[in-house]
Amino acid sequence: MDISIIVPCHNLENFINPLLVSLQNQVLTNIKAELIFVLDACEDKTMDKIEQFDFENYQNVMILTCNVLSCGLARNVGMREATGDLIWFIDGDDWLLYPFAIECVIERMNEKDKPNVIKVEYNCPKYFFSKGHPSMVWQYIYRRSLIENIKFSGIQPNEDQEFNQRIGVFYGKVPKIGKPLYYYNYLRQGSNMQQFFTKGRIDP
Repeated sequence: MDISIIVPCHNLENFINPLLVSLQNQVLTNIKAELIFVLDACEDKTMDKIEQFDFENYQNVMILTCNVLSCGLARNVGMREATGDLIWFIDGDDWLLYPFAIECVIERMNEKDKPNVIKVEYNCPKYFFSKGHPSMVWQYIYRRSLIENIKFSGIQPNEDQEFNQRIGVFYGKVPKIGKPLYYYNYLRQGSNMQQFFTKGRIDP
């Protein structure tokens, strides 16, 4: 498998459609990709939403369930089942901006320098920039061999930064794809980061 897309979801029936549309529309010519949705303590119709879509371009689609109440720990569940050489963690309330996003990622990872991790540019509501930006894992595509022995902690909302620190992405130059491929839906009401920046904490 070329790439595994891991999507943690918690009660996203009203927010996941843009992502599902963007995944369904990906151009995957000569690309072997799998989708792994990890439904964490979902009590709504997120699963029904996912099952309404036809992901026929993908080699494999998994819907896993867990009850860990943590985006990071849910990603660990997905990582255990992933078979792709590359891993891309995508949040269920965000989406990919272009049908060639996955193709661009794989092309860059397969270039002569064969990086272990690359970074993608993104668009998001301008308000987010005024609040500063932690290092979210959805900005990075990793070789599975680099991260397969590293797990997310249950610490929220800084599990992304801790994960990337352990990998060492902050200590060297990470190759980038300059064209934005990802939309970060920061202002989605109820998201972890929206609560963190507006209230200064994550409610239990």
